[in-house]
Amino acid sequence: PTLHTHPGRDEEDAIPGIGDVGTTVEGGAFVESFISPNFRLRGEVRKGFGGHKGVVGDVGADFIMGSLDGFQLSVGPRVRIANRRYVRAFYGINPAQSALTGLPVYDVGGGVHSAGLLAFANYRLSNRLRIQAYGRYDRLLGDAKDSPLVLSEVGSRNQYEAGIGIAYSFRVR
Repeated sequence: PTLHTHPGRDEEDAIPGIGDVGTTVEGGAFVESFISPNFRLRGEVRKGFGGHKGVVGDVGADFIMGSLDGFQLSVGPRVRIANRRYVRAFYGINPAQSALTGLPVYDVGGGVHSAGLLAFANYRLSNRLRIQAYGRYDRLLGDAKDSPLVLSEVGSRNQYEAGIGIAYSFRVR
C-alpha cells in the first residue's frame, strides 16, 4: 500500500475566480521489480480522497547508486497517467469558472499527463529510521499542457516538486 498527500490549489496563488482544489489524500498500491541490484522498474496507482477525487498512476525506472555508509541515491524517468476527474480538477475550466476568470471553457480528458525525471535520496539512521528527500521535474503533456490555466501568466508546462521526510519501519506480528 501507498499513501500520499497532494496539496491542491489555492485560488490566491492562481487566477481569481478559478476556485480552490482542496488538499487530497491519495491511497493506492505499487509494484516494483529489481531487474538487477542497480535497476528497478516501478508502477503505482492512487485514488484521491478529498480535493481531486481522481485516479493517478506513475510508471518509472530507476538507476540506484549503491549504499555508501547508509546513503543511497536513485534517479530515473517517470510518466504520469491520470483520469479525467484528476485532470479536470487542476486544468479544466467549466462555464462558471470561465465567466469569473474570462478564460475560455476548457473540457479535458484523461490520459498521459506528464513525463519527467525523479531523483531520490535515502539516508539510513538506524535499522528502522531513515531520512528521505526527493526532487522531481515533469513536463505537462496531453490536455494538461494546453489548458488556458497552464498557458496563462501564472501557469507553466514545466512542473517542479521537492520534499523531505522521515520514514520509520515497523513490523506487524
